[in-house]
Amino acid sequence: KGEREIGQRIIEQTGSKLMLLIDRMKALIPPKDLEGYHEKILETHEHRKKANDAFLEGDSDVASRYSLMSMTVEAEGIEELRRVYLEKGAPQEGIDALDNVIADYMSQINEAR
Repeated sequence: KGEREIGQRIIEQTGSKLMLLIDRMKALIPPKDLEGYHEKILETHEHRKKANDAFLEGDSDVASRYSLMSMTVEAEGIEELRRVYLEKGAPQEGIDALDNVIADYMSQINEAR
């Protein structure tokens, strides 16, 4: 019982922190070239919050779906960041690093499906 209560409290605290993060991110106005990235990162955290809420409600299937959605949207955000890197003429090593991160995400997403 004690461990379960501790776990429940951690999940509730996580939800509160995610909501605070979401609210703070919504208040930000990113530079024009980072709007797409900002939108994807915000959406990622919104899906994480929904996954957290579903887990609290005991619906692990819905929690898993939202977790997968958050990973997918986060990968899209990194792809958007890559686009900005290309547009701004970032060094190839930075673009290559983002390509590796995207590939890792896609691998994890495919394994989770």
